[in-house]
Amino acid sequence: MCAVALLQLPLPDPDPSLAGANVPLAAGYLKACLPAALRGEVRIPPRELARYGGDAAILDWLADQEPGLTGFSCYLWNLERSLWLAARLKERAPASRAVFGGPEIIEGRPLLDHPAVDAFVQGEGEPVFASLLAAASRGEGRPLPRFTRAPLASLEALPNPYACGALEARADEPLYLETLRGCPHRCSYCFYGKQFPSVRRFPETFLPEVFALARARGVPEIYLMDPSFTSARGMEERLALLASLNPTGIPLHAELRLEAVGPETARHMRQAGFASVEAGLQSVNRAALDRVGRGFRREAFLRGAARLQAQGIQIRTGVILGLPGDDLEGFAATLRFLKGHGLAGGAEVYPLAVLPGTALHGEAASLGVGYMPAPPYWVLRAPGWSETDLFRGVRLAEEELEGELFPPLVPRFADPAPGITSCLDLRSGSPAASLRGLQLLERAAADPGSLGLASCVTLLLSAAQLASAVGLDELRRLGERLLAANPFALFQLVIEAQSTPPLEPALHLAEAFHRPGNYFDRSRYYQEDLQGRFSARLYHLTANPDAARRHYEQVPPFDLIVEYTPRLLSTARDVLEEHPILLIRHSLKPEEAKELREIYKGLSRLLVFQSA
Repeated sequence: MCAVALLQLPLPDPDPSLAGANVPLAAGYLKACLPAALRGEVRIPPRELARYGGDAAILDWLADQEPGLTGFSCYLWNLERSLWLAARLKERAPASRAVFGGPEIIEGRPLLDHPAVDAFVQGEGEPVFASLLAAASRGEGRPLPRFTRAPLASLEALPNPYACGALEARADEPLYLETLRGCPHRCSYCFYGKQFPSVRRFPETFLPEVFALARARGVPEIYLMDPSFTSARGMEERLALLASLNPTGIPLHAELRLEAVGPETARHMRQAGFASVEAGLQSVNRAALDRVGRGFRREAFLRGAARLQAQGIQIRTGVILGLPGDDLEGFAATLRFLKGHGLAGGAEVYPLAVLPGTALHGEAASLGVGYMPAPPYWVLRAPGWSETDLFRGVRLAEEELEGELFPPLVPRFADPAPGITSCLDLRSGSPAASLRGLQLLERAAADPGSLGLASCVTLLLSAAQLASAVGLDELRRLGERLLAANPFALFQLVIEAQSTPPLEPALHLAEAFHRPGNYFDRSRYYQEDLQGRFSARLYHLTANPDAARRHYEQVPPFDLIVEYTPRLLSTARDVLEEHPILLIRHSLKPEEAKELREIYKGLSRLLVFQSA
């Protein structure tokens, strides 16, 4: 068999916790479905590289594996990046084959004509994976089947990837566990129920080994990937089994319908270890729900929520902004419903995504639904919604739920893992710039791919560098080289200055680090923002409280970072209570840490620590 590489790229975001959720479960199943003697030929990238590595670093890893076949798990957030990597890998290794699978692969899409991809698989990949490998191993230039609609897998025959060693259970990430596949519901905006209409259960024989492994490795959470945990029969028996397998109480999480939660179900869920659940409300507007085929029984929903809350189980409630047939008034009623019943704290609001392959996608034109043609496919207009209304809906949700739908983008001031560079200190005159920073500049000029850049990069700069035409040009050339080698990277440009940095040079610099059409920019389309770009972000770093106060008075197009000093608690508490990003470069005394935790309650991600 030829060597095989399997790759799943994470959701792009500077928040490292989101990258940490990138567990390659699909790759694990593909590896597990092969005979044990062949699994050693399957390479899955080191977890830190897949989570944090930039485009050039991941491309180098792929090329080093010399794979005869590379499989990409494609989701809306990584499709374009996967296509770029497949094309670059083909340039380096023309004989290597690229196979794309995952939810983005739908028959009839123009994507299927992409020249960098040799084969596309729609559906569950396990039944066809071995035959694709055999065809690739035969080689001799023969093409792979261009498109395959895979049959449903026999779940009884699938080894669990953790139990067979295809995936490592780790103490720094959740363990993703499937106990069933398929969904009985037919929501028109969801592809899962359409593609996998029947509910199929995995055999339970592997569960004792998986739970024992999770305990031994210190797994922080077991995340049940079932699309609707309450949809299969025998719920109480399943919960009793989970309780017997989870004596140490590893936190469990699942998605379910609250209407299906009875008094005994809630109690048994607590005994099994459930700490949290996701419950899709979407809307309380019955006309909108009827239009998308979504059921909702108000009183049963509330009873189920109350029962789980009485057991101390947290509820995350999903709400969709922009459903056809809903409107701003109906959306406001949904938010009031959540607030009125103690569910606002766990509410998660998302713009409607018109996903390819869904029933909604097929009838969007006839319904008058407009949407982004590229990921994330967010709605732009719909019956009851203008684009202006959708922006108003975001503001309304933030006001009613007292939170931000689009959290602040917090730069990283430390490298996430050995060999992955996430922070470059290029400030003129700083020790780091004169040593490590300048060495990196020289390497970037010769070979930008050799830097081992992360997918999110912070560049520390000084205002003096922007004031100099020579310094600005040098930084712009650096940006162009880094972006060419890492076109999907997110760049955070942090300018240290006692007062607001010069605006025009800063904007000119940001252009060199920005690739128009970046998925991350589209994913923040509904965030009203002075900068207008998110994949190349400008920050003002200052230790001057007066400069911070002027920032909040004048609101320039920079995100503010305040460098912490102990005197801020006594002389500039008003600045801290505005909750800027706070850069902490030294250890805190216990009383300082306590005060900052109180001021930043619920906003701890804005506290950023950097070693001196």
